[in-house]
Amino acid sequence: MKSPKTEKIWNFLSSVLYIVLIVVVGYIFKQEGIRIEKMDFLTLLILMLATYRLTRIIVYDKVMKIFRDLIKSIEGTGIGNSMRTIVTCPWCAGVWVALFVVVVFFLIPFGEIFIYIMAISGVGTFVQLVVNYVGLLAEDKQMDVLKKKNETDYRH
Repeated sequence: MKSPKTEKIWNFLSSVLYIVLIVVVGYIFKQEGIRIEKMDFLTLLILMLATYRLTRIIVYDKVMKIFRDLIKSIEGTGIGNSMRTIVTCPWCAGVWVALFVVVVFFLIPFGEIFIYIMAISGVGTFVQLVVNYVGLLAEDKQMDVLKKKNETDYRH
């Protein structure tokens, strides 16, 4: 059983690690002459879409279920609890994924190809979610119409 104090300590350490990684990445960017603040809107949009898609893959998609289950199996340890929180919470995973996406895009040779593919996939995923939502709304509307027809004994 996890103790709240231990969990808070590991959450704090995870946050410190994240901050340290940001500082290291910032230092590398400075050494490489990468000015992330000069990024244009299209690049930012691509990074956002890739972050969205990778976060969904980690937190929700079946392809990563075995990974999530593995992380959940080490629950009970401090680091295991922190990792479980990260891989099951879209907001938690999103900040880590965003850092990963930025590093891959700017520092890994040909990394932008991976990020473009994830961004395109992100658009496809978003479109599919919107289409599913519209379909559910249409179904609800159809059910309401059928219910009203039955209540009023309307016949064609």
